[in-house]
Amino acid sequence: MTERKWIVAAFANFGVAALLGLVLRCAPFVEMPWLNFRHVTHAHSHAAMMGWLYMAIFGLVLHTFLRENERNGRLFRWLFWILQFAVVGMVCSFPFQGYGAVSITFSAIHLFASYTFLVAIWKKLVNAERQSKLLLKTAIVLMMFSTLGVYSIGPATVFAGRFSDLYNLCIQFFLHFQFQGWFFFALLAIFFQRMHVSGGDILSPKTFSWFYSLLLFACFGMIALPIAQFLGWEFLLPLNTVGATAQLLAVLILFTALNKFKHSIGNSSFVIKIAVWAVVVSLLVKAIGQAALSWPSIAIAPVLIRPMVVGFIHLLLLSAASFFIIGSLNGIRVFPIRTNYLKRGLIGLLIGIVVTEVALFVQAFSIWTETSVFYHYHEVLLLGSVVLFASVVALFISVASKLKFGQV
Repeated sequence: MTERKWIVAAFANFGVAALLGLVLRCAPFVEMPWLNFRHVTHAHSHAAMMGWLYMAIFGLVLHTFLRENERNGRLFRWLFWILQFAVVGMVCSFPFQGYGAVSITFSAIHLFASYTFLVAIWKKLVNAERQSKLLLKTAIVLMMFSTLGVYSIGPATVFAGRFSDLYNLCIQFFLHFQFQGWFFFALLAIFFQRMHVSGGDILSPKTFSWFYSLLLFACFGMIALPIAQFLGWEFLLPLNTVGATAQLLAVLILFTALNKFKHSIGNSSFVIKIAVWAVVVSLLVKAIGQAALSWPSIAIAPVLIRPMVVGFIHLLLLSAASFFIIGSLNGIRVFPIRTNYLKRGLIGLLIGIVVTEVALFVQAFSIWTETSVFYHYHEVLLLGSVVLFASVVALFISVASKLKFGQV
């Protein structure tokens, strides 16, 4: 099946992203004159976003929303190779030139192939459940909307200069609607559709309407923070506060509704239990933290502290999204439940995330409050990165050696 290639490629890309992250964490201890930290960071982020999350989500969307004959069509086979070719090109070119002619070319190839994929999926959402269809169509629209930030980088560079506030705002616009829009809504769409097929609709139509409206408002409301940061429009900060509060309320609505499934979760496999709890805790910490730090009097300060920004990004993309993907793949029997590589990889991933998240947030609050110093910050991050890389390798071995799909 076509989606098999997507998933194996996604885990291979995940391994590359973890390796690049490990290289970055070695930088304070090993002299690497060839290493441009900023350029390798770009390669790491693109391997994680475009390689791991994009490929995994696309594979799950194919398997969840399309019939077998549709997802095995020529178009999706070609798109797989084009997108993976673009990912390899970005990962190989970014470390040496950052945003240059070669890396931008591969990024453009990935972007337009993504457009083709999403338009093809949109046309085939005929038999999807109403709530999941709305969530996935919203994700597609927000993904395309996010690319306005990409197209604005050129004019911003001409008029304001590279790395200017306007230039950085264009990048933040793209990333915000990728994270809070495309990724978040797409994962929710997959989850709602799978629950519907399993016979357990999560939210009533009225409750879903509130849930969806709150998430959409949060997505657009929280863009006020980077706008206020880079353009100095601090009068928009209350909108960010309302948006972060809306996000928290939406997450609480979802988890309250999921409480009725706690018995079935309790009887699930070890993998599902770990994945569910990791997703729940990650989303709650992210939502509570962003709401608490969104008050206008303090909102700008946290976004100026890089470890805190990275910590929140990892909560959504590395923790919540990754564990959801692994749990979903296990639910359609991609992983054999008794595979030692899977269990070790899953536990290691959880440990690595906890170690790195604690280090990032402790360091962030140390910088913010200026009350203490985290002396072993880089050592702890390096340890966490070693565990993460080893865990991703174990997960890749598990999925590559025992890959098989059950029926939806």
